[in-house]
Amino acid sequence: MECSYCKHTFKSKWSLKTHQNTTKYCLAIQNKNNTLFTCTFCDVSVSTKQRLNTHMSTCSANSDKVKKIIDDKNKTIQKLQEQVSTLQAELSIYKKMSESATACVEEIAKQPKITNTQNNISNKWINVGPLALFEDKNEQQRVGAMLKESFSDDHYNAGQKGLARWTHENLLKDKTGTLLYKCTNTALDVYKYMDSWKNIRKDVRANQLTEILGDQIKPVTKERMTQMVDNFGTDGWDVCYANAQELNDVKENNGVFRQELRSLTSR
Repeated sequence: MECSYCKHTFKSKWSLKTHQNTTKYCLAIQNKNNTLFTCTFCDVSVSTKQRLNTHMSTCSANSDKVKKIIDDKNKTIQKLQEQVSTLQAELSIYKKMSESATACVEEIAKQPKITNTQNNISNKWINVGPLALFEDKNEQQRVGAMLKESFSDDHYNAGQKGLARWTHENLLKDKTGTLLYKCTNTALDVYKYMDSWKNIRKDVRANQLTEILGDQIKPVTKERMTQMVDNFGTDGWDVCYANAQELNDVKENNGVFRQELRSLTSR
């Protein structure tokens, strides 16, 4: 039997019919291309749904696309894992900071609480008078004049340690030599003094004290550096400048000052 479209011959009617319904070039002659099934991964067209399924299961384009999808997913997973690791590291740091802060608060909470009533003042403050330096603006301004007058070369050459010694000698004692400002907790650098109403006040890390000193020491260091240049030129400039810088930074970083002051006021 001969196909009326492409003129191929077949032995049976069933073979002819199958040919006319499934062979692509014959279907094209019949203008039946719309009956073809096209692979979604490549441009291959087949005549039956079964053939399409068979083709798609082995289509190389399909394999490449699946591989690309898997690769993209793996990259995304890796990126997310890296982000998780970073967040876990940050969480660990914040946890340690929180534990440290909690321990610090607990330590402070353990300290004896002193009320503002005179009857609750501890025995060691009974014979101690008030320190007006933190309340009286005139006293604070007088610090500058005192520094200019008695801040010696030995004090200057010792930097913040020298400033702590000068402060201990000139600002923190009464006329009888009684210490009015004491370090009562060396671990936390807590200093205490009595105000004019006989209330015990705290100065944590000596911040109030260095706030006053930081404003008054700068004119003194400037004058010392000018004198050094006038007297010696640039000889010894590096040491002089380093001392001045350390003294001028006492408000922002008073660690050396506190270390010396702690040893002087906790005895």
